[in-house]
Amino acid sequence: MKILLIPSSYLPILGGLQEAVYHLAKAFKDQGYDVTVVTNRYPRHLKKREIIDGIHIERMLFAGFYLSSFSYILKYVAGLLIGGINFFRLMLLLSKRKPDAVNVHFLGSHAPYAMLATKLLGIRCVVSLHGDDVEGLPHRSSIDCWLFKKVLLAADYVTACSNYLLNEAKKIVPEIELKSTAIWNGINLAEYQNIEPYKHPHPYIFAAGRLVYKKGFDVLLRSYRQLIDEGQKIDLILAGNGPEKDNLMMQAKELSLPAIIRNSQTHETDNQELITSSLIFWGRADRDEMKSLMKGCELFVIPSRKEPFGIVALEAFASGKKVVASNTGGLTEIIRDGINGYFVEAGNAEDLESGIRKALSDSSGDIRIDLIETTWEKVSLQYLKIL
Repeated sequence: MKILLIPSSYLPILGGLQEAVYHLAKAFKDQGYDVTVVTNRYPRHLKKREIIDGIHIERMLFAGFYLSSFSYILKYVAGLLIGGINFFRLMLLLSKRKPDAVNVHFLGSHAPYAMLATKLLGIRCVVSLHGDDVEGLPHRSSIDCWLFKKVLLAADYVTACSNYLLNEAKKIVPEIELKSTAIWNGINLAEYQNIEPYKHPHPYIFAAGRLVYKKGFDVLLRSYRQLIDEGQKIDLILAGNGPEKDNLMMQAKELSLPAIIRNSQTHETDNQELITSSLIFWGRADRDEMKSLMKGCELFVIPSRKEPFGIVALEAFASGKKVVASNTGGLTEIIRDGINGYFVEAGNAEDLESGIRKALSDSSGDIRIDLIETTWEKVSLQYLKIL
């Protein structure tokens, strides 16, 4: 069986979507399937084609259809011309490789191109929703909303990474009820064996993700200030980059939190600074750093205002760590309150602080790995049933 995956973005770009599609592609390949990944060529410096871990990658430019301002009309027209050329490239690639099924991941600018191409060539097309493609729709243009509905209606099948996200999609396009299902993201347990814990001078709480408003890291900083005021002797390491970074750093200063920024060039911090500071803005953490930081923490926190799934929760479980998380979105499906984590009210700093204190005082120890219910091998088998 030949499978062609078309995500909006792929490695070496890091993120939940990219990780999910990488592991799914690898699981298909390990089971003997012919897998190709076609994705946006963004940033532009990425190669048009390469092989990553034995998987063939093709990158193309899929222009959006929305004109935000008349002053950008030349750029818009140029984008459509480039998009047309790359649509032709996609048609040629599909005609040459003749996949049995195409799986589009995340409904972005690439999705209409992929859907039109598969329809013209009579190839089965499954669309997989991952989060902001659904949650962010109210903030997008009318053209984006129209395309969202058209793509889902034309899809042979639709999946979402959680029941929560699938239900949100059904509210927009109820017609997908009989051709849709939720398939969780997975975890590769072998990757978390024999990981060296990060050696930090003090016990620390760990949080990670893109620094955007919906992730709720501003709420975490307020909660952490309360913990410090109550005499808790524990540090906080926050890993990630994003548009809210400057605001979070300013907030830390306003809260009088002794914070340092890890050097993004040398990836090092001064040992004396680590000893005297309690809040570390780690910056971007690669996969190995994430595992080490997770393994060494006392507790992992997910303070999100919205969270379509929460793959970092699975990573924490695989590291044997309990989680304190907002009771929102897909997190409510994978966390068992009081067993492998604690739920708190989303956006509520006082409740988050209380949940962290409760988890830190929990003497039952780290969770057992056998609480993990999903692996990428199992996830891939669920996809294969509908591809």
